[in-house]
Amino acid sequence: MIEGAHLIMEIGDITLDLAPQGVVESLVELQVNESSGTQRSGFQFKLKYEAESEIGRELIPTGFFDAPKRVKFTLLMQGNKHTLIDGVITRQDITQSSSPGQSALTITGMDLTQVMDQIDLTGVPMPAMPTFVQVGVVLAPYMAYGIVPTVIPTVQLANFNPAKSVPARQGTDYAHVTRLASEAGYVFYIYHDDNLGANVAYWGPEVQLGELQKPLSINMDADSNIDAISFGYDGISKPLYVLMHKDDDITGMTIPIPFPGTNPLSPPLGPDLIAPRKFVQINHKENKTEDNDAMAKASLPEVLLRGLGKAAQAANVVNASGTLDVLRYGGLLRARHLVSVRGAGDRYSGYYYVQKTTTTIKPGSIQQSFALKRNAHGIFPGSVAA
Repeated sequence: MIEGAHLIMEIGDITLDLAPQGVVESLVELQVNESSGTQRSGFQFKLKYEAESEIGRELIPTGFFDAPKRVKFTLLMQGNKHTLIDGVITRQDITQSSSPGQSALTITGMDLTQVMDQIDLTGVPMPAMPTFVQVGVVLAPYMAYGIVPTVIPTVQLANFNPAKSVPARQGTDYAHVTRLASEAGYVFYIYHDDNLGANVAYWGPEVQLGELQKPLSINMDADSNIDAISFGYDGISKPLYVLMHKDDDITGMTIPIPFPGTNPLSPPLGPDLIAPRKFVQINHKENKTEDNDAMAKASLPEVLLRGLGKAAQAANVVNASGTLDVLRYGGLLRARHLVSVRGAGDRYSGYYYVQKTTTTIKPGSIQQSFALKRNAHGIFPGSVAA
């Protein structure tokens, strides 16, 4: 389909088999969105459609593309395997045209979090289970999809009293797990780890550190490897989150506890930190949001952990977006990892966290659009070229 790259499509109910060759040859376009944080990843692909073809005559009538069929796309490139997405179908659309070759079957789907979002289990008790144990119990049945849970315990364990209350599920498995993540200042997502050969369900703090991906280079003549990039800086949006804590045991005074925008898991991505421009009290009694109500019921260690997570997420007020050709770049840019930008000047070159990518594959072409973010300006000495 593309010189230097090979796309593999697998489909099945729970276990996967290679898609029929006729389906692969009918592929007109594949688009995969990979997101970080609380955003879910998804996909959409378009096939040539004819009523008398294998797709129209056999596959559609037998439910081959019906929800919730599992679909996996893998890209082989330069000897490396890149799983684009492992997910399930949620929708199909057929567009029929009088013009020859213009009819199409469009399939839309979500990542494997969708299989967790089907059955409302509100009220099912989870006795004597602190938060992270609840998450492990909820994720256990999905091992049939090759999902390996990675659950980071919270500080709740030190304060958990099973005799005080009996936790119960709220909503679907996905809704319950994501709510617990939000209350802990964590994130939850499922991704495919090609090194492990398994899907990983990660429940823990958002981590903005690790190994750098291949640099994104612009304005560097023959060394440029992206098509375009633009930058933005929201100079008034960074908040200083403050917890007003009343010290009942010792002084009875209310003590303000500020939350920094960086921490060991979300360190500064540049030398010039950005000052906060507004003050936000996260537990103000007049602020009756669901988020603050949950914090009001939490212990002080839980509130501190959650506040650190909120502050780190809100600190990323520098953003960038652009496009690249995957073969020219020499690989796939992946969300949830760091990348360095070169050639954009002293202020905007440097390290970024990849917030989102959209990979679009057509015959003869693999393109990506991307969104980056960071919490500082500038370049660390000796890191990348300005």
